[in-house]
Amino acid sequence: MSAKRKSASPDPSPKRPRLDKEGDAFLTTPQEKPRSLPHPRFGQMSALPYQSDDPNDLDDSMAPSADAMKYLLDVQSRANAIPEVCLAPKFSTSASKSNSDNSVGPNEFARQKDPCPAGFLEAEAFIGRHRNSVASSNGIYPQEQVEYYENIRSQFTLLRARLQLTPPADAIACLDESHPISLPKNNHQARKDWRNILLNVDPQMAQLACMDSANVLRVLEVVGRGLSENVRAGEATVIRRMSVWIWGLLSKCHSLEEMSTEEVGEIRAFAKRAVKILSKIREAEKREKAEKQEEEAGSVDGSETGENDEQGNVASLISNVDHTTEQDAPDVEMSMPGDADQPDDLAAEKERLQTRMQDNMLTEEIEVEDSVKQQIRVLLDMMITIAGEFFGQRDLLAAREVWAKAHTA
Repeated sequence: MSAKRKSASPDPSPKRPRLDKEGDAFLTTPQEKPRSLPHPRFGQMSALPYQSDDPNDLDDSMAPSADAMKYLLDVQSRANAIPEVCLAPKFSTSASKSNSDNSVGPNEFARQKDPCPAGFLEAEAFIGRHRNSVASSNGIYPQEQVEYYENIRSQFTLLRARLQLTPPADAIACLDESHPISLPKNNHQARKDWRNILLNVDPQMAQLACMDSANVLRVLEVVGRGLSENVRAGEATVIRRMSVWIWGLLSKCHSLEEMSTEEVGEIRAFAKRAVKILSKIREAEKREKAEKQEEEAGSVDGSETGENDEQGNVASLISNVDHTTEQDAPDVEMSMPGDADQPDDLAAEKERLQTRMQDNMLTEEIEVEDSVKQQIRVLLDMMITIAGEFFGQRDLLAAREVWAKAHTA
């Protein structure tokens, strides 16, 4: 086998040499392109094939695309000037505020605001961070109402801790059919039975303690659907029993950290029913107040027009009475006193007693009606407060009523 011919040149020649215009072959060496280095901190390779960030450092080899590279390098230099991690200013404490002077500059308003938002919406649920007290954070509520909300918080926390304990076996054995501990899903007969139980039977501590979170939420849904109807009925016993059921069921729910967004959404929908009912009550009261003002204005106008006629009638009646008394004076002396007027006096006294009894019954009905309205307002306010304070629905707290002086007196 013949040996291959070796070239005398140390460098191997290309198989297909390029030819210039004259036809002479020459060798071309590839031009080295600038290589991009990785980022010193993150290790990411730069998209620009150039190392310097200064557009003036471009060499002649980048002449065909010098303008584009200058623009890209200018943008990159501006981006590098921005800090990689942006930090929000820290919230100034009360100690730092006391050390500062009373003058407020243009940037002090941003420092005084709370940097953390009140909450966020997710899956129809408003998730907010927990605070010690909403009522004490602002000055729109009177002191008596603030203390009332603090009492609700403490009592609710205590009841929640008690319901987490396992009830005694004797108490569990005493639970009958009127005190069930479960509500099957998509069972219409069970929902109907629960409606009757909520209206006619009071809950027991052992019953609430044995219920799990899923059954509690289903029962709350049944309560919410019948809430408007029960409020319109206005029965004091039903309103009181519904308040006890709602208080116990909300106490048995898991804490906000243990609940899913769907479960929190159900609590929010339950509290929004209370907000809607309370707004309707306010609108009805405004309409009644406007109607009463219109009636009073009409009665005042009618009394002014008929005042002169009444004065004339009174004067004529007085003159007639004087004339009759003068003519009947001798006859009165000859007759026995009280013989003819006794039936008339008894009838008048009977009428006075009947009117007095009717007035007493009317005042009692008004007092009962006012007490029922007050119980309804307390129930709705409690539902909104618990949902806002313990389940993150803080945006609903603005719908609560501010107590007037009549309530605080």
